[in-house]
Amino acid sequence: MPELLAWTAALLAPVLFFMFVALRTRRQRSYPHELLALSRKTSAASLLLRSLRLFYDSLADALSALLIALALSGSCPLAASKSAVVLDCSRSMLWGPPGGRAIDEAALLLYAEYPDAELFLLGADYAGAPLLRSAERQRRDSAGPAEFVAGLEASEAFLGLDYALLSQLSRRGYGDITLLTDELGPEAVGFGAVELGWRPAQALYPVSARAEPEGAYLRWLALGGASPLALFTLGKGGSLSVLDASAWSMGEEPDGYTLFLREPGNYLLRWYGGELAFRAPASPGLRGEGRLASRLAPLLAASRAAQPSAGFLILRDGGGRMKPGKLSLARTEEDGLVMAPWRVMGQAVAAGYEAKADLAFGPAAFASADAVLALWTAWQARTEAFIDLRAAEAGSGGPSLRLGEGVALLGPGAREAASIAALLTPPPEEYWEPLPGAIIDAEARRQGRLATALALALLYALKLYLSKRLRS
Repeated sequence: MPELLAWTAALLAPVLFFMFVALRTRRQRSYPHELLALSRKTSAASLLLRSLRLFYDSLADALSALLIALALSGSCPLAASKSAVVLDCSRSMLWGPPGGRAIDEAALLLYAEYPDAELFLLGADYAGAPLLRSAERQRRDSAGPAEFVAGLEASEAFLGLDYALLSQLSRRGYGDITLLTDELGPEAVGFGAVELGWRPAQALYPVSARAEPEGAYLRWLALGGASPLALFTLGKGGSLSVLDASAWSMGEEPDGYTLFLREPGNYLLRWYGGELAFRAPASPGLRGEGRLASRLAPLLAASRAAQPSAGFLILRDGGGRMKPGKLSLARTEEDGLVMAPWRVMGQAVAAGYEAKADLAFGPAAFASADAVLALWTAWQARTEAFIDLRAAEAGSGGPSLRLGEGVALLGPGAREAASIAALLTPPPEEYWEPLPGAIIDAEARRQGRLATALALALLYALKLYLSKRLRS
């Protein structure tokens, strides 16, 4: 309301100013009243008509200012009036023993206090993409809170969520929005939040991974006193097999564990109360596309001691600047420039220029033994972001499988025989209690734009009509 009043005052100020100026500069004409017949009749309609002749344009401008103020402040009369309750379906809602988790308490509240509000689920799909979807049918088909929660655990991925999707409800006509969550942290704007209390996670979470010539090293953070129980290899269709003791080792650290695996691949680590599938990184891969890149890629990958820690990269000829998983290299006739020092570890290496390529080598660069450092540092800088690039592309659109706290994307073929293309884990923020201080704004600031535009058009059409009518 204060925002509406502020916008209204700001927009009405020029209207009142010009109205005052018009009154001050208005000229009155004198008529010979002796020639008119005297009449003692008075008419309110005639007074209204005279006032309308004088102030119709100011009245139209004032109404237009009010409409614009309503639209800018988000207080449009056509604003949302429906009620919605949103259930948090992120991984943190499942922490704790069955029956005492935040998801169980939220389901009880949902059936007891929000029977008439439309239900939505806020979470992520099995590809990791955030989603907000209606769950009214799922609530109606469930006999009670327990059956409803069991259905959610069977159907939802429970990875992460994106609070920005809540603004979609405001734009769709929902004015009373309530979020049922364990702990929000930031301040809620445009919706209400019922916080059921944070449950500490008891889990192991991978925080780093690197590949060395002898194998892969993974650092795990222990939360809530969790300790590893068993390690399995992950086969086709999610099948598990016990890993030979000589193929791995586990070292304890002050705040977790360091796991060493001799072979890259897919594994599953189990602890008391949970398990998580993960991928041990392989030695870096490099492939060349094009005549020049095909000749340089084997030379770059030949030195095992100088390889980046992990990843896969395609070295290709020609254009394609800053494309994911690819490094484009162009050959130039001149190389009058010098490569940036960070690219070549402080060495002085000549460089060419090609706007459509990541790197440009000329004759002097090819003659320099240090020019390969530019390829190596670019490879090193990009590999970690594209470790699972090929796997994610292969698994897109395929079936998915819940594996402990994560999700596996399967490749083509029958579910039981499909290879695992990619593994998704819950985001790190699901394992730590959120902190206050930020703002989550779910208000739709542009409500009723079409209605406001039509109302303004009608107002100014009426103003134009009155202008022609009253002056004729």
